[in-house]
Amino acid sequence: MEVEYPARVNMNFGFYIFSLTIVFITSLIGCSTNTYFIFKSLVRKTSSNGFQNICIVKTINNSIICITFLFWVLPITLSNYTYSELNYTANRILSGISAMWAYILNSLLQVCLACNRFYGLYFPFGIVIWKTVPMTKLALAITITFTTILSIMTLPAGCGYVYDPSFFLWRPEDHECSKRISVIFPFVILGTTITTNLFNIAIGVRLLVRKISGIREEQAKERRKRWMIMFIQSVIQDCLQLFDTINSYYIVLLSEKVWFQFIFVTFSLLFIATLDGFVWNWKKLDKLVMFACHTDIHPEWIKKLRAKSRKATLVPVSCSGHSLNN
Repeated sequence: MEVEYPARVNMNFGFYIFSLTIVFITSLIGCSTNTYFIFKSLVRKTSSNGFQNICIVKTINNSIICITFLFWVLPITLSNYTYSELNYTANRILSGISAMWAYILNSLLQVCLACNRFYGLYFPFGIVIWKTVPMTKLALAITITFTTILSIMTLPAGCGYVYDPSFFLWRPEDHECSKRISVIFPFVILGTTITTNLFNIAIGVRLLVRKISGIREEQAKERRKRWMIMFIQSVIQDCLQLFDTINSYYIVLLSEKVWFQFIFVTFSLLFIATLDGFVWNWKKLDKLVMFACHTDIHPEWIKKLRAKSRKATLVPVSCSGHSLNN
């Protein structure tokens, strides 16, 4: 029987310490920011629209991934456990929820958000036959059900994903069943990314040809510029999971070194889950996507900072006020 060693032995010690540190910092940031947004959303006095409801579910989903890293991956790796020393059932359940269920659900929620933006832009007054249908709740129910069905496929022993603390790595189980199933998921992510960006292209075209009346030409140019920045942010955010899938399924094949596998599998998953909540802003990287869309949940210090940095002529940028029915 092959002897197993913990990650501390399999990795360069300096890189091992670096890995623990970066996982702790990143997962802590992800947990803190996501938890803050969830709390502010729940205590907000105004009722949430469809877009905000999808955002809340997505934030909870990202929190699951970050919490799993902070309270499962980090402690057992730091405690020098090997794979065979872990409780197999607990490992499979936690890995299935974080690396499988939450991961797939995130990609489907991106489709919901892109569809919501498309609907709000092209049908600002709604569609008559849909006004009485709780479209957001229906969409969430469908995506969660579909994700759960896919995850059920991994329930049989040998068919799921597990965390291997010997190599600081998420991986399929060493069985033909898991290898066959793992082939499906890159196509799921690719399909959802293509779908969201088809919506994004339609949104971009609409923004380019949309006429802005009732304001000065300079204001119109500034508003159009901000629209396009928000559009580019949406495209980048919608591609994040595809980037992670490329990292963990293809780039990782370039080297079998433990540090390389850690960066492009384990850290890639955590980093994308954390970054998913942040705006890719041309000037800053320190605001949440949710903050950019919902200024009413900003902390007071951010509101004051924004007030000071605004120009004399304000051109507000916000998510569409019209949304699919809750």
